[in-house]
Amino acid sequence: MRSPIYWHRGIYRNTYGRSHPDFEGRYKLVAGLIEPGSSVLDVCCGDGRLFTHYLQDKNCSYRGIDLSLGMVPQETRAYCLEGNAIEAELPVSDYVVMMESLYHFCDRAGELLERLLASARKKVILIEQVQNRITLLPKWLNHFLSNPGNGSGDFRFSRAELEDLVRRADPSAEITSVIKGYDLLIVMSGRAGEEGQGDKQ
Repeated sequence: MRSPIYWHRGIYRNTYGRSHPDFEGRYKLVAGLIEPGSSVLDVCCGDGRLFTHYLQDKNCSYRGIDLSLGMVPQETRAYCLEGNAIEAELPVSDYVVMMESLYHFCDRAGELLERLLASARKKVILIEQVQNRITLLPKWLNHFLSNPGNGSGDFRFSRAELEDLVRRADPSAEITSVIKGYDLLIVMSGRAGEEGQGDKQ
């Protein structure tokens, strides 16, 4: 059962958003790394806030993908695809972004990173929690509140686990602790267009 947190963007912002020490700061950090006029794929896009509040004015070409588009404003849904990022075809874009969602794919996170890298012409940009107040709750409640609809959500990476996973995918990745250590900001070099990768659209 999908957690009520994911039923509507208003609920999401007033629950998870209030539990994060700098909810808007995450978007500013990510958007600041994206060049105006670029194409962007937002994996696990949630309510599409990265686009509506931070990229639309930068004239970016945007596509979002999420397991459910229930939180996406109606006027933004035309830019979004409903599907599981580990299975769906990911359109090649200049930048591929995933914000605080890699933990939902913990068992296949390495595989997903390879898919993201293969879809990015320039950069893959991740921001991922390595601290979370929800994980301090009883396990059953944590599982319920964190479930986006596929049964995942009660796992979180430690900083060491996440860094090891990222380095295996891209040894030259830039990894920065941000928001007073609450998150890691990760920038990896895209592989789309490399010899043998092709250039799917």
